[in-house]
Amino acid sequence: MIVATILLAVSLAASAGESEPSMLLGMQTRDSKTLLSKNGESLYALQLTPLDGRLCQVRAFFRGAPPRTARFCSSRVTGRQVARSGVAVLGLGEMVHGVGACIVDSRIVAVRFYTGAGAYVTAQTGECTGSYQQIWCQGTWVVQGVQLYFGGASWLRPRPSLQGIRPLCSTMVGG
Repeated sequence: MIVATILLAVSLAASAGESEPSMLLGMQTRDSKTLLSKNGESLYALQLTPLDGRLCQVRAFFRGAPPRTARFCSSRVTGRQVARSGVAVLGLGEMVHGVGACIVDSRIVAVRFYTGAGAYVTAQTGECTGSYQQIWCQGTWVVQGVQLYFGGASWLRPRPSLQGIRPLCSTMVGG
């Protein structure tokens, strides 16, 4: 298992190290958080939780492992807010081969996970008034995590918002 973890980390480091702007949906900001598979678990779901109309928390779910959470608002997320979350869940055995995002006013309001066959599931927290930008992993690689970029807070809008997402692609280790 340690060897699989090391191989996954090296593969993802190479993927992130070679990351070019074309592998980014939205924009890169100074503040980021990575939600990543630790032992080769398969990413299968994403939950987007809004607070006061802005995305506040992102949770990534991996088969056989606890979810990983990125929270970028200062207040606590309540059960009522989680109940209003947008959730995208792939079926058993399906893997994420691509990620799409709908961006409105420099904010990501919806994220899609694409399977190798082109089917998709969508987590949405706001109205998508445009089209989805898409990024696909190369060849047989799959998405093993996401890097999230958030910012845009100001005295007019004290809460930051999700402004960019980068899929972290890797070969499936042990899968």
